[in-house]
Amino acid sequence: MLSLLARSSFFALVLLSPALAQRTVVVDASNGPGTNHLTLTSALADLQANDLIVLRAGTYIGSYLSTQHSFSLQGEGNPLCSPRVPNPRIAKPFDI
Repeated sequence: MLSLLARSSFFALVLLSPALAQRTVVVDASNGPGTNHLTLTSALADLQANDLIVLRAGTYIGSYLSTQHSFSLQGEGNPLCSPRVPNPRIAKPFDI
C-alpha cells in the first residue's frame, strides 16, 4: 500500500499537471509539417501562458503584439524578424 504522503503527492501532481503544461506552437512561413501559424503575429495573438514558440527559418515581417503571458521563443535555422516599415532609428531587424 502506498503511504498517505505518497498518495497525496501523486494526487497533487495529477491535479496540477494541466496548470503546468506547456504548449509548443510552431511558426513556419513556408507552412511545413506541424505548422500552427504562418506568422509570428498570429502566434502571439494565440499565445497562452508558458507556451514555447518555435520560429522556423524564414523572414517574418510585421507588427508584433505585446502580451501579458510569459513564453519562450526558440529559433530554428536563423529566422529573421523585422518591423513592417523598417526604421533604423526605432527598430532594427533581429535574428532569433
